[in-house]
Amino acid sequence: MNAYLDHRPEPGRTVFDVRLGLTLLDTVGSTEHPVARRLADALHRRVADARDGHAARELPAHPLLTTLATHRQAQDCADLVQACALGTGTIPSELHDALSAALHTSDAERPLGSANPSYCR
Repeated sequence: MNAYLDHRPEPGRTVFDVRLGLTLLDTVGSTEHPVARRLADALHRRVADARDGHAARELPAHPLLTTLATHRQAQDCADLVQACALGTGTIPSELHDALSAALHTSDAERPLGSANPSYCR
């Protein structure tokens, strides 16, 4: 447990790191265990530091962590998930327009017959 609490998560592996922490919390099995609160706080801190909406979505889905979370921690996770627009089903129209324009530009600049560029072979 201490090895997990003491290690620094690697960038780009936040979801894996959070799932590992949740698995450790499962092994603790109780909110009464002395390490449960430390683990819950560490998980929330890691998600907040990484600003990773996918990792934030993992935390409220875990029943033991939900019991341990403070109101502020739960709200921070919900806010991060919302800020990342996860679960909304759509992207904001401004972003959609920018993405469509970029795709249109890339299609216009690709020469005819280059459906398989060299980097895809």
